Amino acid sequence: MKRYSKYFLLFVTMCLMSWPPPAHSTSYKFTTLNFPSAWSTQGKGINNSGKIVGSYWDSKGWHGFLWSGGVYTPLNVPGASATYAYGISNLGFIVGYYTDGTGDHGFLLSGANYMSLDFPGASRTYAHGINNIGQVVGSYYDGTGIHGFLWSGWNFTPLNVPGYSNGINDNSQIVGIYTNGTGTHGFLLNGSDYTTLNFPGVIYTNAYGINNNGQIVGYYQNVGINHGFLLSGGVYTPLNVPGASYTEAYGINIFGQIAGSYHDGTGNHGFLATPIHPIVPSMYLLLF
Repeated sequence: MKRYSKYFLLFVTMCLMSWPPPAHSTSYKFTTLNFPSAWSTQGKGINNSGKIVGSYWDSKGWHGFLWSGGVYTPLNVPGASATYAYGISNLGFIVGYYTDGTGDHGFLLSGANYMSLDFPGASRTYAHGINNIGQVVGSYYDGTGIHGFLWSGWNFTPLNVPGYSNGINDNSQIVGIYTNGTGTHGFLLNGSDYTTLNFPGVIYTNAYGINNNGQIVGYYQNVGINHGFLLSGGVYTPLNVPGASYTEAYGINIFGQIAGSYHDGTGNHGFLATPIHPIVPSMYLLLF
C-alpha cells in the first residue's frame, strides 16, 4: 500500500509541475512594512523565504534594510552616506547601491561583507537584481548615457537596450525599462531576444521583477499616477494597495508573493502582497 502511495504522489507531483502558473490571482492579503521610526519605507526585493529588502529614510538619511519574520535589520555600507537595498537571493545575498564621496556604486552583500560593484569606466553603477546562481543586473552611466549590465562569473557584460536592467531569474531572463520616441517601456530579455512590455493603453511601463515562472511585476503610469501590475501568462493585472494614492511593485517570488511600495495620507510605506489562493509551486512543495 505504501508503494502505491509513493507512485501516486509522484504522479500528482508531475501533473502539478506540468501545469502553467495561473494568469493572475484574484486577491491579495497586504502587509504594510514600516521600518521603526523611519519617515519613509520602500520595499524592493523578495526571495522564496519571504525575506524582503528595501530602503528607509530617517533623520540620518537613507539606509537599506532586511525584513525577515517581522524583524527589521538595518543595512549600511561602511563609509557610505546613503545605502539602498534592491534585491535578495534565496541564499541571502543582497544587492543594491550606495553613495560616498566618490559617487554611486553597486554592492553585493554576503554575510557581513560588502563588495563594491563598479562597471569599468562608468561614472555611476547601480545593482538592482540578483538570482540564485549569483548573477547580478543593474545599470551604469558613462559618457554616452545610461546602459544596463549583467554581472556573471565576476565579469561585466553591457546590455544592448539603453536603459535600466532591474530583475533577473534563474533562467537568466532579465527585465527592465527603456525610453524612446513613443514613451517609456518595459522589456524582457530572453537570451538575445528583447520583447517590449507595455501595460495596455498607457505610455509608461516599468518592468522590475521576474520569478522562475516567468511572472513579471512592475508599475505603469496612468494620468500621472503609478499603479503596480502583474504580468502572468500574457495577461496584465493591476495591483493596487487598498486606499493608496499610488502603488509600485518591485519583486516577486516563486509563490507569487510581491514586494513593493505605496503612498497614502500617512506617507510612504513598503508592502508584502500574498496571494490568497495558493499557486502551483507551493502546492508542489507541500507534498514533501
